[in-house]
Amino acid sequence: MAPGFSTILSAIAVLSLLSRTKGCQFYPIGEYLRFVRVPENLPVGGEVLQVDVHPRRNLILQPVDKIDDVDFFKYRTVNKTTISIRLVKSLEDLVDSATPQNVLKFRMVCEYDDGSDTISSYLSVTVYVEDVNDHEPEFIDAPYKVAVDELTPTGITIFKGIQAIDRDKPNTPNSDVQYSILDGNEHGKFALESSHRAAVVLRKPLDYDTGDHQFILTLMASDRGSPPRNSTTTLIVTVNDNDDLNPKFTKDVYRVQIPEFYPITGRRIHQEIKFEPRIHAEDQDRAINASIRYDLIAGNDRHLFSLDLKNGSLFLEKELDVDSLPGSTFTLQIQASQMDNPLKAGIARVEVELLDINDNQPQFEVDVYNISIVENLPNGFSVLQVVATDQDQGDNGEFIYHLVDPSQAFSIDSHSGWLTVRNQAKLDRETKPSLGMRVYAREKLPSVVSSNSEGDSFVSVEVTLLDANDNNPVFVPTNLYEFSVPSNAPIGQVVGRVEARDPDLGRNGMVLYDLQRGNLSSTSKPLLFSVDAQSGKISVADSPLPPGRHAQFVEASDQPVNPSERRYSLAVVTIEVTASAGDGSKVPDFIGAPYEFWVGSDVPIGTSVGQIRLNNAIDHNKVIYDLLHSYHEGVPFAVEERSGTITVIDEMRKFGRTLYDFEAVVADEKENTLATNVTIHIVESESGVPFSRTSTEPITMEFKVRENLSGALVGQLVKGGGRSKIDRFGNKTSESTRWRNQRFIIASQPDVLEQFAISQDGTIYTQKGLDRETKDTYQLTIIGENGNGIVRGGEIYQVKVHVEDENDNPPMFDRQWYKGSVKENVIALSEVKMEEPIKAKDADINGNAQFKMSLRGEGSELFILDQTTGNLWSRVTQA
Repeated sequence: MAPGFSTILSAIAVLSLLSRTKGCQFYPIGEYLRFVRVPENLPVGGEVLQVDVHPRRNLILQPVDKIDDVDFFKYRTVNKTTISIRLVKSLEDLVDSATPQNVLKFRMVCEYDDGSDTISSYLSVTVYVEDVNDHEPEFIDAPYKVAVDELTPTGITIFKGIQAIDRDKPNTPNSDVQYSILDGNEHGKFALESSHRAAVVLRKPLDYDTGDHQFILTLMASDRGSPPRNSTTTLIVTVNDNDDLNPKFTKDVYRVQIPEFYPITGRRIHQEIKFEPRIHAEDQDRAINASIRYDLIAGNDRHLFSLDLKNGSLFLEKELDVDSLPGSTFTLQIQASQMDNPLKAGIARVEVELLDINDNQPQFEVDVYNISIVENLPNGFSVLQVVATDQDQGDNGEFIYHLVDPSQAFSIDSHSGWLTVRNQAKLDRETKPSLGMRVYAREKLPSVVSSNSEGDSFVSVEVTLLDANDNNPVFVPTNLYEFSVPSNAPIGQVVGRVEARDPDLGRNGMVLYDLQRGNLSSTSKPLLFSVDAQSGKISVADSPLPPGRHAQFVEASDQPVNPSERRYSLAVVTIEVTASAGDGSKVPDFIGAPYEFWVGSDVPIGTSVGQIRLNNAIDHNKVIYDLLHSYHEGVPFAVEERSGTITVIDEMRKFGRTLYDFEAVVADEKENTLATNVTIHIVESESGVPFSRTSTEPITMEFKVRENLSGALVGQLVKGGGRSKIDRFGNKTSESTRWRNQRFIIASQPDVLEQFAISQDGTIYTQKGLDRETKDTYQLTIIGENGNGIVRGGEIYQVKVHVEDENDNPPMFDRQWYKGSVKENVIALSEVKMEEPIKAKDADINGNAQFKMSLRGEGSELFILDQTTGNLWSRVTQA
């Protein structure tokens, strides 16, 4: 160092020291340079630092390097010793500019004037301006848009125009920008090349047809300040559709049901078939939406259908009859292809089901059924099965058989068509040799066609009755004949002729006659008379003839091929042999014949009913009495052989009859044979004896009669409530003769009068068969009056008639069809769920109404039917 310069410094130092002690001085003493750091965001007016300086005079701030640096500061007095340096203008533009300035320098100068010279003190201040992260990154030209093709390969950069700037101090963390995709990339289809390079790359393939139409990506730019600041913008990625898909129908299978045509005219038609939804195809590349052409490519070999090329409408071109087709469903294949590229096509199936309508009536296998059956077949006997078929399907093909039989001789099973005998009494060839009826096939559902005015198809059934030997020969006019012949008539003289008729045919109606010996006659004595087997002529067989009445028994029999079927009838021929001249013998005869007796229904066994009496022309000690009858079940009466007294030998209620007709026969050792009629009435009364009544108090009686019997005996009125008597000879007393002067009137409603009739002897009959199911009890009021009306001796009867049941009604189901359902794969014995329970009812009562149900038909082996309740279960597991 030069000596001169050193001297100058020493002088300055001395002066400075003097000034410190005497003039303006910065504290602490000896500090000439001060450093301070402030943030760039220090507000204007904010304190930069405090300086102790005193005593102060002419304190100023001077620039050091740059003149403008000092413009940022000023000072403010705090007190006598301290000042505060304050910021005058913002520091933010210094650091954040393109050429940042982060250091400001100035010095404080304090002057002291001692009168002779001015002495200055200095303090240099360096202010470091620190950058603050007070700016967010800013995207340039945001938001962004880009369009890409759906077929763009992965790995391709689809957008590079993303850029953001941060106005904080360059090359610092506060201005270091990093990029990321914040939202809109849930499926990871996009990515950035790196966090500092915001180029968007396609990572996964795009498919416009599955919904990849547009993506809105949220991009974020953030700096690395503390704390970091960020901003966002959007990138809209629009995906353009590419023609990469075929057209597609709205459904894979279109199904429709249409009714068949009736009537079939054979004309050409063009009828649109409506589908729901309609047949339609679209280009799956919807943004392209190419025009579509429709074609029918399979299943239309018979050219029954056509397809509209433009809109896909399907048309029927011919009338269809399901009954003439092999199947009821048509399966068509249709195609939709692009007009601009026929190779791009889609296919669908169309199923058209032709619904059957009831356009066919059941048809019987023949026009007329002609059958021959033997008369008198038993009830329930099956004689014929009628068969009809219906070409319709399902319920349209269901029908039942209905019989219209004026004779009511037959009934029909409504499902099987079997014709069975209902009332064997109607199968009488002699009454009606042939029967005609109709069987109708009644459809379950109404038909659109009717072949006759009655609507239902039918077939006639003609039944010819073959003769059976079911009739006895019948003597005409009755089986009682009376002839007379002198005692001296020669052998061979014809006394008379009997005649019997048999309405059967052939040998069944051929009648031969034979004279029977009575069981009282002696077989060792010759017969007095003979009968011609062919003509029935009775001739004298012995002469002379003993005077008197002789009863001869002529048997008439038919001649069937099978002798065991032979039928007989017996006639009583009374021949009066008159004495010739010189013969004064008295003629034997009955007293009071013919005989009619009444007896109570509950009299004890051994009770005498009456007596058969003879006159004195015959020796009473040598005659034998007998009662002849034709009742196969027997009778409760017998006659005492020697006295002629008729007695009760069995309980009468066992036999069920109220009237018995007998032939009383008497024979002696002289071949005198007499015969007469004996009638016995059974009176239903509590006392069991014949009775009469004179008061008009009503008499109550009850009878029973079986239904369906016309002309059946119901019962007989008895007189007087039990007060009439029978004399010791068996004849009614004079009181009972009032029956003959009375007539009976049924004073009831007209419907009762149509059902019943009463004879003059008080016997009540049915006029026609009664139907118990219609009415099971009838109340009859019967008035007995003589010529003067209801007078003393007349009677009023209240008669109650109970109709007894006959098994004349089959069980009937309450409906013709039942429908049930059961799920597949159910276990065995699972109950079938029926829409309506299976129920049947028999209109008869008691034992006649008992029945069991059974299950028949296709599939019946798969189920079990409760024969009583009608419940239905599955028999096996349903596959």
